[in-house]
Amino acid sequence: MQKVTEMEKNRKLLPKFVVKEMESLFLEELRSSINLLMSNLESLPVSKGTTDSKYGLRKFGRYNNSFRRSRRGTTSSISKSDTDGGETALNKLDVVLSFNLEVIVQEVQGLKSLPPNRIIYCTMEIEGGEKLQTDQTESAKPHWDTQGDFTTTHPLPVVKIKLYAENARIIRFDDKELAKLVIRPTPSTNKTAEWNKMETTAKGFPDKDIKIRLTLRMDRPQNLKCSGYLYALGKHVWKKWKKRFMILVQVSQYTFAMCSYKEKKSDPTEMTTLDGHIIEYTEAVTEYDGGRFFFNATKDNEALLFASDDENERHQWVQAMYRATGQAVKPQPPPTTTVSSAKAPLNSPLSKLQGDTDKARKHGMDAFCTTDPVKVDHSAYFKNLQTLTLDHRLNDMFASLGWFSPGQIFVLDEYCARYGVRGCHRHLSYLDDLLARAERGMAIDPTLMHYSFEFCASHVHGNRPDGIGTVILAEKEKFDEVKERLRHLLEYQITNFRYCFPMGRPEGALKSSLSFLERVLMKDIVTPVPPEEVKSVIKKCLESAALVNYTKLSAQAKMDDNDGKQQLLHNHENHNGQPMRKIEDILHLAELCIDLLQQNDECYEEEFKSAFTWFTDLLVEHSEIFWSLFAVDLESVILSQPPDTWEGFPVFQVLNDYLIHNPYMAGGTFHQQLKNMFAPLVVRYVDLMESSIAQSIHKGFEKETWKADEHGCAASEELIWKLDALQTFISNLHWPDEVVAKHFEQRLKLMAADMIESCVKRTLEAYEAWMQRSRTSTDFIIPSEICVMINVVLHFKSEVSLC
Repeated sequence: MQKVTEMEKNRKLLPKFVVKEMESLFLEELRSSINLLMSNLESLPVSKGTTDSKYGLRKFGRYNNSFRRSRRGTTSSISKSDTDGGETALNKLDVVLSFNLEVIVQEVQGLKSLPPNRIIYCTMEIEGGEKLQTDQTESAKPHWDTQGDFTTTHPLPVVKIKLYAENARIIRFDDKELAKLVIRPTPSTNKTAEWNKMETTAKGFPDKDIKIRLTLRMDRPQNLKCSGYLYALGKHVWKKWKKRFMILVQVSQYTFAMCSYKEKKSDPTEMTTLDGHIIEYTEAVTEYDGGRFFFNATKDNEALLFASDDENERHQWVQAMYRATGQAVKPQPPPTTTVSSAKAPLNSPLSKLQGDTDKARKHGMDAFCTTDPVKVDHSAYFKNLQTLTLDHRLNDMFASLGWFSPGQIFVLDEYCARYGVRGCHRHLSYLDDLLARAERGMAIDPTLMHYSFEFCASHVHGNRPDGIGTVILAEKEKFDEVKERLRHLLEYQITNFRYCFPMGRPEGALKSSLSFLERVLMKDIVTPVPPEEVKSVIKKCLESAALVNYTKLSAQAKMDDNDGKQQLLHNHENHNGQPMRKIEDILHLAELCIDLLQQNDECYEEEFKSAFTWFTDLLVEHSEIFWSLFAVDLESVILSQPPDTWEGFPVFQVLNDYLIHNPYMAGGTFHQQLKNMFAPLVVRYVDLMESSIAQSIHKGFEKETWKADEHGCAASEELIWKLDALQTFISNLHWPDEVVAKHFEQRLKLMAADMIESCVKRTLEAYEAWMQRSRTSTDFIIPSEICVMINVVLHFKSEVSLC
C-alpha cells in the first residue's frame, strides 16, 4: 500500500496507458485488489477449526490506514483486538492436533518354555483408547505382521503391547498375560522396524528375555511445523527452566503458536503466539542447568529463551520459527558454534543441512527469500513460473494439449492474487508460450488459445472480463503482436490441416481452429468479420494446401517407386523401359491422390462444413487445384510416350472411375481436361483396331484351311474375340461425355456388322467352291470343311449382339 501511495505522488512510476485518464482508475484498482487480498487472507485458515474457537486472524488495516505486513516485523500482538484493544486469550481448542498412529506387530522371540502348539496372540492399545488384537498362532511360529491403526489427539500418547497365551484348560477363564511393552512415541519417532524387549508379567514364567519386533509410525499433521524436547523459560509462560515437549503449530495463514504438552494430554499446558517475535541464536547460558545450544525469541521487552541438547535440533527449530515469524533478517549462528563441513560427519544431518545452506547462499536463494516483495517485478517472475509449469505439464505421460492440472491452476491463481499479477498479462504470457510451442509443432488445443485470446481481446477493448478497466500500453502492443502471430499460426494449420490434424484428430480441433481464425480476424469484440473476408483467407489457405499436399505426395510416390521398383527397372533393357516406368509412376501417383482426397472427404469434410456452410465450394476448388497440379505431370508423361502406344489407358480408367462417382468433381475442370487429353488416343486406337481387324480378316480367310476350332474356324474365332475385346475395352472406359460414348458404341457396332458380313460372304464363297468340287464325286460323305463352314455361319449368327 505504501508503494501505491508513492505511485500516487510520483506519476512517473506508473506504467503507460492507452488513455492517460486511466492513471487514477489504475490506483483505485490496486487499492481494491489489496483490500480484497487482505479480506481473503483473514478468512483463510490452514485447517478446519472447531465451533468453540474464538481465535482468529488479526484484522488488517485498510488502504487509508497505516499498514504493516503481518509477516515482516509487525509489533502488534495477535491476541489484541482491533475493536477494544483488550487482551483475548488464545483458545486451546485452536491448537488441538490429530495424529494417525500405525502399529505393526511382526514377530516375537524368546518363547522357549511354551509348548510348540500353544496358541498365542498380541493386543495393542493406546491408553484411554480402543484395543486391537492380532491373529492367533502357535508359539512355534510367532509371526503376525498385523497392522493396527489408531487416531489420537495426544502428541505424547502411550502405546501398550501385551503378549497372551490361550488358556488350555477345560474350564476356561481369561487368557494368561505373558509379557507387555509400553512405548511412548513422538511425532519424530523412528519409523523403521525395531526389536524391543518385553517385560515378563506372568508369575513363575521362566522366559525373561522375550523380544518383540514391531514398526510404529506416527504421522505428523499438516499444521505441525516442528516438534521435540526443549528447555524453555519466559516471563509470562514457562516461568520455570525445565525440559518440555514443544510443538510449533500453524493456526491460520500467518499465525503460529508455540505450545508445550504433557503425556496423554491433548490440550497444551502453556502456549504463546510468535507474531512479531524475532528469532536469534544466543551464546550458552551457564547459570541454567540443562540444555547446551541456546536460542531466543524476543518481542518488545519480553524474551523467550530456549535450549536443546543437540545442535542440529537447534538449527531445525530456528529455521522453522524464522519461517513462522517471517522476519526480514535471517538468523545467523554464532561463529563459535558454527560447525564446519570438515568437522561434521560426511552424511550427518548437520552436514546435509549446512550443505543445503551453502547451496542456497551460492545460488542467491537467501537473497531471494529476504527480498522485499514490493520491490520485485512479479509479472516477470510469474511469466517464468508459468513457462516452467507449462513445460512440466507438456512433459507428462498423458496428452495435456497445453491444459494445466487443477493443482497447477491453483498455484498460478494464488500467485496472481497475492502479488497483483494482472489477468491480461497472465493470459498474454500464456498465449505467448502456447504459440511458441505450437509453432514448433507441438499439439496445442485451439480451444485453450481461443479462451485466453477472448479474455485478452475483451480486456484490450474495454470489456472488463476480470473487473479491470485499465489497459496498459504494453498490454495493447503485446496483444497486437500475439494476434498477428495467431493469425499466421492458424493459417499455417489450415494450410497443413492434413499434418496438423492427422485423420481429423484431435476430434473437433480443426473446427475450433476455423472458428478461432474467424474470431482473430475480427477488428473488435462486437463487429463480426464479413463472410467474404473469412472465405478469402481460407480460400488462400486451401490453395496453398493443394500445393503442399501434392508436393509431399509426389515425394512419397518417388520414394515408394525407388524402394519397390528399382530392381525391376534395372532389368528393363528395351527402349520402352523408361516410358513404361513413367506410366507406372503416374498410375501409382494417381492412386495415392485418390486415396488422399477420399481421406479428406472422410476425415475433414464434416469438420469444414460444420464450421462454415459454404465450405463445400472451397473444398471442390481445393480438389480442382490439386488435380490441376497432377494434370501437368500426367500430360508430360502422356506426351513422352511413343506414338501409337496405349499403356496410359489404365491411368484414365482409374481417374475417370473416381471422378464420375464424385458428385462435386464429375464434369469439372480436371474431368474435362482428362477427357480432352485421352479423346484423341481413344479415336486413334479405334481406327487402328479397325484397320488391324480388316487386315486379319483378309489374310486369315485367304490362308484358312477350315479346320474345326471351338465354335468355328481359326479366322472366325480371332475375329469374334477382337470385336468383343474392342467393345469391352471402350465400354470399360466409361467415357464421361454421353454423346461421344454413344458415338463410339454405334461406330463399333457398325464396324462389327461390316466385319461379320464380310466374313460370312467369304465363308459362303468358300462353301460354293467346295460344293462345286463335290458335284463330280459319287461319295455321299460330307467333308469336314463343309461342316466347319456351316458352323462359322451359325456362330456369326449367334454373335449378332456385337452388331
